[in-house]
Amino acid sequence: MRNSRMSHDSEGLSPKQASTTDGNRTESGRDSRSEPVRHDRDEVSAFIERKIAHLRESHVMRWITMAGAMIILIGALTFLNDMVAIITTNYGFYFVAGLWSTFLVSAGSAEAYRQGLPVSPTLDTVAFVFTIVAAGVFVFLGVLTIKRRVWSSIVALVLYAIDTIVLLMFDPKWAIVHVILMYLIYKGIRATKRYAELTTESQTADL
Repeated sequence: MRNSRMSHDSEGLSPKQASTTDGNRTESGRDSRSEPVRHDRDEVSAFIERKIAHLRESHVMRWITMAGAMIILIGALTFLNDMVAIITTNYGFYFVAGLWSTFLVSAGSAEAYRQGLPVSPTLDTVAFVFTIVAAGVFVFLGVLTIKRRVWSSIVALVLYAIDTIVLLMFDPKWAIVHVILMYLIYKGIRATKRYAELTTESQTADL
């Protein structure tokens, strides 16, 4: 006991001050040991947050890619339908997902030839150019949709909606196919907007 007091006295500390100092040392030791634990917890939380964000982005990107693929498919089937009608003059079989308005022009030309009517070669040229332009526009819009350009999917949806109105006037039972594809394109529009929001949130979190 005397030796302890002498050591405290030699350091210039009273027994009460010495006990306080020892307590502070104990607390600092506990804090130093808890720091790595807190750091590990922060790393785990950050890892989980990154994983969740990645899963959200993957889910959103699937819808965007699907919408873009559907728009490209519309363009491809439009080209196929019209080329078959123009070349073979057979319009009895066609893919309903393609544009109906361009198919009407091609089918009209094919029917005129079938009936033996005097048809100017210009009509075939117009039908061919109309088909190429319409199919190319949809393929172009589909590619831009996959690249997350929201305006491209909006334009495609509006054009396809107009074509659906034309289809309703001639063959309404197949309009359901157009409606389904329009829904997929709409989901792609929402997904593109959501992806932009997730990107903004991620950049804000990094700051």
